[in-house]
Amino acid sequence: MRWFEGVAKYENAGEPHVLISVIATSGSTPRGVDAKMVVTRTHITDSIGGGKLEHHATNLAREMLESLSTRKIQHMPLAVSADQCCGGSMTLLFEKFSPASHVSLFGGGNVATNVAQLLHACSVPVNWFDSRPEFQRQEEFGCCEPLPEPFRLELIRQGSQVLVMTHSHTLDFEILKMVIQREDLDFIGLICSRTKWERFKLRFIEHGIEPQVLTRITCPLGERQLDNKSPMAIGVSIVEQLLSRTSNKDDAEVLNWKKVGLALIGEHQ
Repeated sequence: MRWFEGVAKYENAGEPHVLISVIATSGSTPRGVDAKMVVTRTHITDSIGGGKLEHHATNLAREMLESLSTRKIQHMPLAVSADQCCGGSMTLLFEKFSPASHVSLFGGGNVATNVAQLLHACSVPVNWFDSRPEFQRQEEFGCCEPLPEPFRLELIRQGSQVLVMTHSHTLDFEILKMVIQREDLDFIGLICSRTKWERFKLRFIEHGIEPQVLTRITCPLGERQLDNKSPMAIGVSIVEQLLSRTSNKDDAEVLNWKKVGLALIGEHQ
């Protein structure tokens, strides 16, 4: 599989991946400029030259997948960095791509409907469920489907963000008790009052769930001090919270094009 096929595959699957590109070379190197490979947590697609060079680049890419960094440049003298006898050097550009996070939305009421509509407008894919037949319907922005009984955890995609806002406290609790078992979810959020959450925490502990596990649940969802309590305002607040998490706009490492230029100049001196 070529690198561009890998990118398409991982984008469609919603799987985070790092594209590694050779942006400059000097001397004898196993691959030239524009060679690329794609790295996920478990797979490698295409090649930038094999050997210890590729092994080292793969490790750097997988470290990047677990960090907030989104782009970086790595200059690699092959004899030093990769123990290869080519004698040249390569400059690699690492770019992390995190496809729009999938959302599993539980609840078909007013707030959930606005959340589904807003996520659709932001091109975020949503699986939307409600247990009540009268709330299961097709809208222009999505389909609220029946909540399967029994619910199967494998219906929630790896890396999903889970939002729980059903009409029933009992159902909320049962859904959370199941999804908290999944360590591969990006976010779990519950819409409720502080009183409800305190009661839920006691019940979780009674069911043998450790308090530190409960820190994975964000509650309440959205902005706590909203003056406007309308379903749309609450929905906007929740979606803003999700999008601000996935953008990493405050913490992401911004690509320094001056650094790229200096790296390219250095290769040709």
